[in-house]
Amino acid sequence: AFKHPFIGISGATSEWTLDYPPLFAWFEYGLSHIARFFDKEMLVVQNLNYASPATILFQRLSVIVADVVFFYAVKECCKCLREDKGKYLLGKPSFILTVLLLWNFGLIIVDHIHFQYNGFLFGVLLLSIARHFQNRHFEGALLFSILLNLKHIYLYIAPAYGIYLLRCFCFTQSNADGSLQWRSFSVVRLVTLGTIVLSTFSVSFGPFIALGQLPQASMTGGLVQEFQHSVLPSVSPLATLVCTVLSILPALFRIWHRPNGARGFLRCLVICALGSFMFGWHVHEKAILMAILPLSLLAVESREDARIFLILSITGHYSLFPLLFTTQELPIKILLLLLFTIFSLTSLKTLFRSVH
Repeated sequence: AFKHPFIGISGATSEWTLDYPPLFAWFEYGLSHIARFFDKEMLVVQNLNYASPATILFQRLSVIVADVVFFYAVKECCKCLREDKGKYLLGKPSFILTVLLLWNFGLIIVDHIHFQYNGFLFGVLLLSIARHFQNRHFEGALLFSILLNLKHIYLYIAPAYGIYLLRCFCFTQSNADGSLQWRSFSVVRLVTLGTIVLSTFSVSFGPFIALGQLPQASMTGGLVQEFQHSVLPSVSPLATLVCTVLSILPALFRIWHRPNGARGFLRCLVICALGSFMFGWHVHEKAILMAILPLSLLAVESREDARIFLILSITGHYSLFPLLFTTQELPIKILLLLLFTIFSLTSLKTLFRSVH
């Protein structure tokens, strides 16, 4: 993708295929125009294991610069919190949320040690969530459509977006008891949302369809390999799909009948992420961050959500340890997890002690 986006999607030069939707290839292609000023050799497609100091420097810097999107998203999320009147820093939900997101243990090791661009992608997700809190639903839908075309793993939470937008945006009114008022359905809003989604996917996949390259694209190669279990029975994709759907249905049913606004949507999103993580057929360790990061917003507003966040954060972050497997990295990951956990425990305990 550094050389050309169409090569990145459909080429067979490397064993490590770009298993991302087209917009991420365009993102990498854009980076290549800057990369040549650091070291042109990194752009040679045949250099599979090339890792000069200049190349590593560029890659690290590109992750840091891309995180500007994440910083802005955190700022917007802090604006969506309820009253923020604590006298001390640890009594301010916005301060605690900022630290929980910007210094998230998982993002630090996955992006800045393991080297990926998850901070940038989660920035788009959090910004989309913030826009729904701000009742800017068209922007929220557009951002999520862009996100799906940057990384398809976010399909896990697409049901939460679909049901929420249909129920709370396309239906403009509810009855006094919170139930649906069928006559309030807005065809214009539905068509507009559909246009936003279709336009985004057209821009992303259109060039590949026009050039007849879509059938060549590697959709799963390099990511999904099938293995037969020696002891446990092998589970089929269909079985995991059924389990995943059953696990998220109660949350989808809840926001359809009793939406509870953007916070209800956020809870549903977290449950969809967790259901997919627990029962999905092929799941990466880092997918747990899709639940931990959004749950941070709820954790600074509710004592019960804070308890759930602490349990999920400690266990979920610990599950990322295998990503850093060298001896030198062992003390680093232990220290980082301890620091993040201690801050989470003390700050949330102080916050809810001052509130109550």
